[in-house]
Amino acid sequence: MISVSLGISSAIPKDVAAAHAIARQFLDHVGWSAGTVACVPGRLAYTQYGFLTRFIMRRIAAKSGGPTDTSRDFELTNWDQVRGLARDLAARLATPAQRLVPA
Repeated sequence: MISVSLGISSAIPKDVAAAHAIARQFLDHVGWSAGTVACVPGRLAYTQYGFLTRFIMRRIAAKSGGPTDTSRDFELTNWDQVRGLARDLAARLATPAQRLVPA
């Protein structure tokens, strides 16, 4: 499972831990099991937000050491990490002994 959360890119360890906890809690809540749980940051799209959301997101970013220039967007996703996760998943799917869903 890949969880997209800006909190994972925070400079504050407590925020990073919270992002991981939210991903695990989601799995528990829906009753899913995942062999891999990865947390990746996404895009901070200031230019796409309304005034209030932009204001709130800027305050959150400032608190966590993130980018605060609201005149542009920031792509925080580590695409090499995402590609690696996709390769790992493809390899698991290609291996008959690895089942992702119980029979």
